[in-house]
Amino acid sequence: AKDSDFPRYYATDPDSPRVWTVEELALHNGTNKSRPLLLCVLGEVFDVGTGSKFYATEKGYSIFAGHDNSRAFADTNLKLDA
Repeated sequence: AKDSDFPRYYATDPDSPRVWTVEELALHNGTNKSRPLLLCVLGEVFDVGTGSKFYATEKGYSIFAGHDNSRAFADTNLKLDA
């Protein structure tokens, strides 16, 4: 079964990680289904294409696709008493 409408992104050389510019990452925001659906947290780029029902354009988490989301995730308070 097909798990996504988006192509997958596979790192080609784990010993030499790719450096993404803001502009390059922005091309992977879900508006073009010929590109992998990606997001970034703390410099790590994640392929979220298999979660396109959440991250694709006009879905609940689409704001995260194609962006560095480090601050959004770092500002999250998970303490129940806060």
